[in-house]
Amino acid sequence: MITIKGQTRITLLTLLIGVIGGVVSYLFQMLYTAIVVPVVQKILPSIPQESLLAICIILCLLLLISLSALYIFWKKSKTYIDLFEYIRDPLVGVSQHKATGEYFCTSCLINRILSPVREDETGWYCLRKGCEQKYPKPKYKSSKVASKFKE
Repeated sequence: MITIKGQTRITLLTLLIGVIGGVVSYLFQMLYTAIVVPVVQKILPSIPQESLLAICIILCLLLLISLSALYIFWKKSKTYIDLFEYIRDPLVGVSQHKATGEYFCTSCLINRILSPVREDETGWYCLRKGCEQKYPKPKYKSSKVASKFKE
């Protein structure tokens, strides 16, 4: 339930966003009429069409290159985790990195957190505090169960 104080804040925030949007659009309109309109009316007709086409192509290529660079930097950033770089072992549940072969917790990996797992004779354990997911080995039998079969 929203209180009156919360409704007032929402109303004031909406009003503030509207005022800021109005001021920005007014400034943009002023700059447009002061700069863009004279350039289009006076300068562009004096430039040959071949040069204008070359300028447009160069600007498009620069935009494409800069967008590609941003995508590459975003993909290579430390916060980005590509789930397709990992293979999940269906029997155990642990995920393995395709290139390095390291094992990671699948539960954490789904949440975009790289958390390595520790292996012992019973299985794998997530090392991240708060997760502590366990992945038992499928063929492992505890010593109590194994001693019953030996008798």
